[in-house]
Amino acid sequence: MPLWDSADLLARCKRYAARPPLDAQMTDADWYALLSEAQHHWFGVFAAHVPHVLWSAPVRMTTPDGGQTYEIPGLTGYPLAIEIRESRTGRVLLPGAEWDWLADFTPEGARIRIPNGQSRSFGDGPYARYIEVPPEISDTVQPKLEPPYARILLVYHALAKWASIGGWQNPAYWEREEQKAAWGDPETGQLGIVPALKEQWQQMGTDNWRARGHGPWWRVPELAR
Repeated sequence: MPLWDSADLLARCKRYAARPPLDAQMTDADWYALLSEAQHHWFGVFAAHVPHVLWSAPVRMTTPDGGQTYEIPGLTGYPLAIEIRESRTGRVLLPGAEWDWLADFTPEGARIRIPNGQSRSFGDGPYARYIEVPPEISDTVQPKLEPPYARILLVYHALAKWASIGGWQNPAYWEREEQKAAWGDPETGQLGIVPALKEQWQQMGTDNWRARGHGPWWRVPELAR
């Protein structure tokens, strides 16, 4: 089986929990349900701390009502994070309250609304990058958490949930393993998956060298014209 796919995660859960291949207590569907809960948990954490590993490609938004609202085609659930530009190369649009005349849009779940009852048309856009809530893991639906090696967190989280079912076991061991894998262990110098991913692209964001005005002028569209 490929490393870190759904079958591999299932096998790890059974192996670490010392469960038999045919288990009357925990079926494969039960393990996949716990792995799905774990993925939802860690998607939320990664969206807050290291969203760059989960961003979608830019997608052009569409409007069903003449520019009053815009939505991402095919997106039904609430995005965990979203970044919207007025065009593929345009400025980032800023969210705000529906009554705020300085806001570019107001979030409404899976769509955005132009504030104050206004409508707006875009020549080519707007474009969105977003982090979508992941689907449920199963034998046919693969995990979506990236990078793949971070999926060990799903295994530890599922094992902690398994150990706490009915209150019959102490989940503390698996919770410690999850904590160490995610955030590191100062006793051993282990950095942890989340801090390592933060270091991976530490120049990203609004406080980087380009945002402070040190980028080459020819990379700025307004100056390169």
